[in-house]
Amino acid sequence: MSVAGFGVNSSQKYSVEGNVDTNSVMASVYLDIPTNSRWVPYVGGGLGYTSMAWGTGRGALSQNAGSQGALGYQAKVGVSYLANKKTDVFVEGVYQGTSNFSIDTTNYDPLSSWGARLGARFRF
Repeated sequence: MSVAGFGVNSSQKYSVEGNVDTNSVMASVYLDIPTNSRWVPYVGGGLGYTSMAWGTGRGALSQNAGSQGALGYQAKVGVSYLANKKTDVFVEGVYQGTSNFSIDTTNYDPLSSWGARLGARFRF
């Protein structure tokens, strides 16, 4: 994830080049929407912990390498196809974000991202 335009205070914005890597652990809840077919749409959401790690920034503001944790959250919408009694395939859209966070004395705006996933689930 590339990050630019971090807010240092409420009246100034600075440009920063660099990368932020995020890893999240979420507890999620899903709601299947019954359709009486093999296609099952669903919605979901979750809360958890997001760890962010970054390298040294470049640009008008630089930040030493480090890491920080923050509240993480996500929302999902998707559809699964019941291939057989033990397998289904799915495609979903995901929005994921974090709360505001601080590093040393610098306050940062929340991180957010959109994504899509394609996968399979197996029942044992």
